[in-house]
Amino acid sequence: MGVDTTVAILITSVVTIVYTTFGGLMGVALTDWIQSIIMVLGLVLVIIFGLQALSPDASWLSATVNGADSMNRVLGDGFMSVTESATFLMVLAWVITFLPLNTISQTQIQRVYSAKSVSAIQRTSLLMIWFVALFMAFGLALVGGIGKALIPDMANAETVFPMLAMEVIHPWVGMVIVTGILGACMSTVDSNLLGAGIHVTRDIYEKNITRKGNEINEKQTLRVTRWTLVIIGALSTVAAIFTPSIMDLLLMTQKIFAGATFIPIMLGLLWRKANTNGAISGMLLGGGATIICQIIGTTVDPVIVGIIFSLFGTVFGSLIKQENNEKGELFQVQTITNKDITFLSVILVGYVTFLTGMNFINVWPILIMLTLLGLIIGVVLLIAYMLPKRKRTKG
Repeated sequence: MGVDTTVAILITSVVTIVYTTFGGLMGVALTDWIQSIIMVLGLVLVIIFGLQALSPDASWLSATVNGADSMNRVLGDGFMSVTESATFLMVLAWVITFLPLNTISQTQIQRVYSAKSVSAIQRTSLLMIWFVALFMAFGLALVGGIGKALIPDMANAETVFPMLAMEVIHPWVGMVIVTGILGACMSTVDSNLLGAGIHVTRDIYEKNITRKGNEINEKQTLRVTRWTLVIIGALSTVAAIFTPSIMDLLLMTQKIFAGATFIPIMLGLLWRKANTNGAISGMLLGGGATIICQIIGTTVDPVIVGIIFSLFGTVFGSLIKQENNEKGELFQVQTITNKDITFLSVILVGYVTFLTGMNFINVWPILIMLTLLGLIIGVVLLIAYMLPKRKRTKG
């Protein structure tokens, strides 16, 4: 839009910090809801209008149905192949980076604790496998392919979404979609920011007060949380301004996070002897090993090394200094019913079928239509879920 990048980062940061600081979890939930609707609608529009731009003489429906052929004609079979450039080590590196992250991410756990019931979070989490891991991921991959076909000399591949939004759709609609992209960033930032503030308040400030035998002052605690959000938000803004690549920074920090925290959290759920001392030892060893490996550039993925050191630190630290774990509760599976198993089976069959179909270009028209339909249904459900519900009255 012609706005200086630094100015744009500062404006976005200030807005995000302000509404997260004063809105709390409810503020984050409401903004995430609005941003998700804009983001998903924008993705649908960019795919449809982008495919039509590849076949300008065809209708939008025909261009969408034949979009895979249009992309294949411009980009070639090698680019359209799912496995052409993939190697086992590359896939393994991505799995060990993102599997731990999405298993124990603060933003994921935060949403689990906000769920209405255990069954609600179980079913919703399974549905999200389709919506995010299939429809959103495949849709965003389509945007990348469309951008490669329409703008082959793009200077910065990370800007493909906003560039397509402004190029293939009406500029005013494109600007709304760009806000959706910012919304996607903000919906992640605000959750992580809020989680960081809670960590500092609960795990450091309040624990230090109770250790001294003093009572916790709620107003003072809230003040500490808000100042923590402001300070961490400001530091993150500085990092965003000076980093050469958001993707490189994202991967680096996620590797550290996965290498440091995956083992302590999983053992905390599954091993009764795991304790605070072990968790701290595991995080320090795992995180430190991951950082060192990234600096020196090891041939083995830094996350693997970090997880090994984290496992050693967590087990050794928990055994060498045992604690009273009366408040600890191991992960229970009694809430899983036969209906849940059936639901899981259906989700997995559909997931595997979709991934298998991606290897055959002649199946892509079906996958594209399924993706668009799934994204649209997701938006409809998002809107319908937030509509006021009529309360039943006993007659």
